[in-house]
Amino acid sequence: ALLSASSLHGCGANSILGSEDPAAVTMPPPSLTPEIYRPQVNEAIGASVSGDADKARRIYNDIIARDPNSAEAEFCRAEMCLLERRNKEAIDFFSKALSKNPQLEVAYHDRGNAYSNLGLYDKAITDYSVAMLLGPGPVHWLCRARAYVNKEEWEKAIKDANVAISKDPAMASVYVERAEALAALHRESEALADYSKAISLADNKAVYYCYRGRHFLDVYQPDKAALDFAEAIKQNDGKDGHYYYWLGRARLDMEDFDRAAEALSRSIELAKQKQDFNSAKSSEKWLKIVQERKYDFEHAPKEKKYQWAIACSAILFSQNRRGLY
Repeated sequence: ALLSASSLHGCGANSILGSEDPAAVTMPPPSLTPEIYRPQVNEAIGASVSGDADKARRIYNDIIARDPNSAEAEFCRAEMCLLERRNKEAIDFFSKALSKNPQLEVAYHDRGNAYSNLGLYDKAITDYSVAMLLGPGPVHWLCRARAYVNKEEWEKAIKDANVAISKDPAMASVYVERAEALAALHRESEALADYSKAISLADNKAVYYCYRGRHFLDVYQPDKAALDFAEAIKQNDGKDGHYYYWLGRARLDMEDFDRAAEALSRSIELAKQKQDFNSAKSSEKWLKIVQERKYDFEHAPKEKKYQWAIACSAILFSQNRRGLY
């Protein structure tokens, strides 16, 4: 018999009864309906990953029009919700798809992504774990490693990242997840090696320079961080205010106040152009901090400037290491 949508909705849909481990799962029952539209679904997913959301929507809508009651149609509805960040609705549609085809591997994986987007990491781990039973794709281990990173379960994250790397050594993003876990365990040299490996493998290097730059900020090496953020800006042709934001943060830690203000002002400008007002507000907050610290530094009595610098360093080092992000 087919599983009901409600029985699949939520953590533990295929988890072992009585187990508190969200990764302890069982194989779902066989499907009574074949996957007819797998090639079209794969094409749509590929279009979405490459950034062509309009093409993905056209393919999804075509599948829905052909067979509106199929598992694939429910899956397509879910994917369109994900494109619009409507994660709760996506979860409902993925659950309906799985009620019709309990072995739809990609539906488990992408429902896991929706749960992760909502911060429901145990539920995400359960779905990624079921997807692992259904297919060998390294992306399942990558995403479960990311969920463990978000839960601060560092050793489990490293273990999953190692499996993903063994399956696909050229997947840049998994090195970042392992690096995050290694850094949290204060294995700094290994973490730095993984960030650098990700840069060497990635096509979109700007993102990975930014990851390494944030790591340098985390270990209070703002000069190295600034170099990485500047390289990210260069790789991105200066189009993303996010990198200017982090460059401003690094220059603030270097007490290069004027250049910090310049970077943050550019970040604000680019964010407003994209109508990303939350990012603009964050940059404005840090620009104000730059201005205040510059004033305090310039107006401090000469003999107190060293005390001021020492106090700032003490505050930075006393923060939780992940609180610096």
